Amino acid sequence: MRKSNGFKLRVLIVAFSLAFATACTPISDSQEVQDEGKAGDNGVSLNDYYPFIHDSLYEYEGRGNEFAEQSVFLEYENGQRGQYRNINPGTETVRIVERTADSVREIYLEGEFYHTENILSTSGIKNNVLLKEPLEKGNSWELEEGYIREITGLDVMIETPYGTFNALEVTTYLDEDRLQKNYYAKDIGMVAVLYFDGETEISSLLSDIIEGPYEKDIRLYYPLESNNEITLRYVDHIFNFNTNDQLENIFEDLFKNPVEEGLTRVISQDTMINSVFLDKGTWTVKVDFTSELIPGWNAGSYPEWMLINSIVNTFGEFYDTDKVYISIDGVPFTSGHYELPENEVFEVDTEGIEEYDISDE
Repeated sequence: MRKSNGFKLRVLIVAFSLAFATACTPISDSQEVQDEGKAGDNGVSLNDYYPFIHDSLYEYEGRGNEFAEQSVFLEYENGQRGQYRNINPGTETVRIVERTADSVREIYLEGEFYHTENILSTSGIKNNVLLKEPLEKGNSWELEEGYIREITGLDVMIETPYGTFNALEVTTYLDEDRLQKNYYAKDIGMVAVLYFDGETEISSLLSDIIEGPYEKDIRLYYPLESNNEITLRYVDHIFNFNTNDQLENIFEDLFKNPVEEGLTRVISQDTMINSVFLDKGTWTVKVDFTSELIPGWNAGSYPEWMLINSIVNTFGEFYDTDKVYISIDGVPFTSGHYELPENEVFEVDTEGIEEYDISDE
């Protein structure tokens, strides 16, 4: 069931190591541009160029290639690491940036990542140094691929649709005819990426910053009781996701409070979700509920099966998998009607389920 619409990132997108933050004030064209000395002379640090600021969606206008258009949101951060969602017309990518005492580096990158999941604790598989102390012109370092990255300017004026900035310029020399210039503005992060391949120029330029939560699509399943019959219906819904939101809390609320009137809640008000995570080894969603789940249902065999399917189909659709494992306080699911042996899963089954319409009542 995993999406297979292809990883459409081209060389330019792979090269674009996009790391973003929020909140900015453009400079005026009349500001003096200084391009000498050390950034540290004015007390500027790495964190000034990579602040982990919450709840802002950065929009980037693409020029020269359809995949250069970008939208970026900081999903999770813990002070040391930030997890960014990068969206372009071809795919959605999740990347983790780690800040250390003397560098900022990309340590993880995964494409075709369409669900939301906190993976900050993931072991690093990359060591792509984006910025490195000292923040001074001429400082350079070698990347894993053998390319050279260098700070080539400290206060370089760069124009974007959002405004004009004095920015730190970092140049990556890819090969004889290819190079990339990334521009970072203090207290903002990435404001522009310029990619050159011979006479070809491709750019991603900051065009807007939308403050507030990120909107995420979800398909929810609920039982519908009508004419003494229970069936399942789905509702396509958009929920707001703020930086560092806990998915357990979001799903709890959606299950307890159906988004359309007339549908039946899936769990009782006192039932909690202990944890949700995707086991990528088996591509199984594992959901652990508190012990109030079964007593809260107080239902017969068929109504209980409808509630189980509501949970299974909702998580399966969200995580793009056919397999959902349910446990209760760490113990495999068991009730008076159904029992799930350890390591066995419920399978997603959406065949024949129709979209909910108020006239269904």
